[in-house]
Formats: sequence, C-alpha cells, structure tokens
Amino acid sequence: MSSSESAQPIFWQADGHHLAEINVATAIADLDDPVMEPFMAALDKVNALAEASAGFVWRMQDETGNNTGTYLNDDPRQIANMSVWETPTDFRFYVYNTAHGAFMKRRARWFVPSEVPTFAIWWIAAGTVPTLAERGLPASKSCAGTGRRPMPLDGANCPPDLR
Repeated sequence: MSSSESAQPIFWQADGHHLAEINVATAIADLDDPVMEPFMAALDKVNALAEASAGFVWRMQDETGNNTGTYLNDDPRQIANMSVWETPTDFRFYVYNTAHGAFMKRRARWFVPSEVPTFAIWWIAAGTVPTLAERGLPASKSCAGTGRRPMPLDGANCPPDLR
C-alpha cells in the first residue's frame, strides 16, 4: 500500500453531512429494578458529557430528558439512543475515550447480549434530524455491529461505499 493510500480517511464524508447513529439495547430487568439503578443514575451525566463533547449536534430525548420512554416495540425494556455528530472522529472519541467508554465496558451488567445488529450509523444532511423510521436502513446504506461485538468506528463492517 502506498503512503497516499494509507493517508486516505477511513470514512469519506460529503460536504454538508453529519453522522447519525442509533444504538438499541434490551435491559436485563425493568428500568426501575434495582439492578438497573447504576445505569439509570448515570444517564444524565453521560448525556451531559455527550452534549458538551466536540462535534455533538443532537440527541433524541423524551420528556425525561433521556430517551428511556420511547419504545421501538411493545417491550419497555428495549431502549434506543439516537444522536448526530459532526464527524465520525468526534463520535468515536466520545464513545471510546470519555466516561461513556467505561459504561460501555460494563454494558453486560445491564443489557442482554444480542445476536443481531443493535447499532447503525449513516450520513444525514447537516441541519436535519433523523427519525426512528430511518433506523431500518438496509445494510447497503448503514454500518452495523452486534451487541456482542461493538462495531469499531474504523469502517471495518461497512460496505465500501460508506468507508
């Protein structure tokens, strides 16, 4: 590989676009169960950290200021987080290099492992807000990881047109 090839960004980002993400998880217990208390107690702090992070644009919220009351189906234990970031680098830094990363490492304490993708990222025009309907993008339009092995934000699981 030539040095010019290695210098290419992993994610090509079109002008005027941001990175949208959705992460879906199923809690091991009801959200008001004592086993979920450490997770629930950290939500406000972790969300505030996201909002203060470089490149943060938007996050989905319900009336509580979090998003634990928005159900994707009839299971109140299945919760979703959706946000928008200026660049993949900004998002990746927040996910892995802040206090958020410590909570991710402990997710097995609170969430059921999944054999199906629980995470997706896709490009969105700057100034727009993603909807839950967009979460069902086909694999050719989003990049996904599983709950057992989070998708590295290096494009390894992405189709070539999204790298």
